[in-house]
Amino acid sequence: NRLSFTADGKKIFFSARSQGKDRLIVFDIEKRTIVKRIAPAVDMVMMPRISLDGKYAVFVGATLGVTDVYRIHLETGKTDKITDDNFSEKDPTLSADAKYIVYSSNKNNEGNLESATYHLFEKNLETHETRQLTHETGKQTSAQFYENKSNDKILFVSNHTGIQNIYILDR
Repeated sequence: NRLSFTADGKKIFFSARSQGKDRLIVFDIEKRTIVKRIAPAVDMVMMPRISLDGKYAVFVGATLGVTDVYRIHLETGKTDKITDDNFSEKDPTLSADAKYIVYSSNKNNEGNLESATYHLFEKNLETHETRQLTHETGKQTSAQFYENKSNDKILFVSNHTGIQNIYILDR
């Protein structure tokens, strides 16, 4: 799983299982207390990441073994399902302005649900358009927007050469 920090570095955001249910947790580091606990309507919560402004979070939710990317408004709990397919998704991240979500998926034109190749995909939350950002073989994972003030560049990990390295993608 993964931890992320609020922009001020005072709180951590993660998922944990409590009372038989996966939950999103906002934890105040100084006070050593849980500030918020949200239980999305999915079987499992994985790879959560909080937005820079602390208003939203993205995560991978699994229901009946099928994973999809979700965005949740942390104040209201309103949850939007970003992907809705049988392919495997992982590592979602929000742009600084919360207009884009980038995630990894093994989605492919052949419909091979077992594909070990993962590409980066971008979902525009205003137009609802999705586009594939990478086309290399292997796995492209762990996307992160490079700068907080721009959506232009994305750091990610790829093993397309046989060795995992970090790359920068210019959108």
